[in-house]
Amino acid sequence: MLDLAMKLDFEESDGVTFLDNSLLMWAQESGTMTHHADSLPLVTLGSAAGYFKAGRYYDYRNLDNSVFATKSGVWGERHPGVLWQQWLANVLMSMNVPREQFERGGLAGYGLHYRGDPGPDAWPDRLFEIASNPLPGMV
Repeated sequence: MLDLAMKLDFEESDGVTFLDNSLLMWAQESGTMTHHADSLPLVTLGSAAGYFKAGRYYDYRNLDNSVFATKSGVWGERHPGVLWQQWLANVLMSMNVPREQFERGGLAGYGLHYRGDPGPDAWPDRLFEIASNPLPGMV
């Protein structure tokens, strides 16, 4: 990923690089526990032509929302926060894809509204309702 970023980090026009106009993303399939989609580490390079503020660290976990879940009998505390569907919606909006093209069936965000493990209390309805909103502080 860094090799690609370095190849894109040259001027395209007036002090703006190809990397500035790009968005590279590295993500894991697992968060705090294997195959659990909460607290996913995500690294981005570039700012999608200025849509995202670069050079910052964001922690969107909800530390007030402690959910205890088990994986193979091992209990762990988890703090679900922003939905993956909201992140993907922001990526699409950074590329000027209108909401009408990625929202389906009146549901905000991109993708299925799956609550799965650790259960419905981890992701309340209000998070799904705002899943097409820009991420606070990032845009």
